[in-house]
Amino acid sequence: MGWNFVSAYNEKEIQKKSLENIKLLQTRAVELQKQENNLTGMALTYESLVNRLSLSPQEEKLLLKLTGEIAVAVPEAITGYDTKGRPKIDLQYLKPVVANELARLRKQRFDQIETSAEIFEVLLPVYRKDMIAAKNKLERVQNIMNTSGNIGWELFCFDPLNYLRFILFSGESAESRISKLQVVYLEQYQKTTEVLLLAQDILHNYKLIRNMPEYSDYNRYNDNQDIWNSEVKAGKGTPSYPSPAMIRAHQENEAIREKYGLTEQGRIGLP
Repeated sequence: MGWNFVSAYNEKEIQKKSLENIKLLQTRAVELQKQENNLTGMALTYESLVNRLSLSPQEEKLLLKLTGEIAVAVPEAITGYDTKGRPKIDLQYLKPVVANELARLRKQRFDQIETSAEIFEVLLPVYRKDMIAAKNKLERVQNIMNTSGNIGWELFCFDPLNYLRFILFSGESAESRISKLQVVYLEQYQKTTEVLLLAQDILHNYKLIRNMPEYSDYNRYNDNQDIWNSEVKAGKGTPSYPSPAMIRAHQENEAIREKYGLTEQGRIGLP
């Protein structure tokens, strides 16, 4: 009995920590999506303005503002400074730098969603069981409240511990206790339902990103990096004299870099 209680408590603590972790991962994923969108928008607007032959005063202010924001977001894009100390950004150099940063942000976002989905795939049956249990308790309490019989007896049959603790020992009325239980079980049902909806949303997003070409490309890219490093570590090849596996990995990654406009330094997924 004692061990079962401790085990159940630990399971609930794991669920709680897992859910907190998932919510943090989701928040981070949303933030990364915003960063992707902002950077893409800034780069496109900057390219549009910088290619114009003449700018209005408002457009000049916007270009200056964008230059500063891009310099903060991707300092690697700075190629120098003007006489006033303001950063200068070369458009041709900006494109691969932005591509690298977008790839990094996107891969991080994919990782957040993937990790959340993996946690939920394990805990989803547990949350679903909790939701059904809360729903059944809520319905039972509501039926007791609507009964024309003895509410105290109905409560005792439904939950003897509640009856003994609150009715017999504290003198609380059965009607009062059953009303409080309704609130408790309603909150439990709402929380578990909310978790299941969150799980449904995360698993749906995970399914979507798994079908994206970027997802498989990014994973393949990092797998090839691991192949390269493991071959070197095992003494099967060196950067100067690569093994056949290292050559294949390098060729695949060159193709991926070219596909997304990435530079050699823009390894996908690295901070």
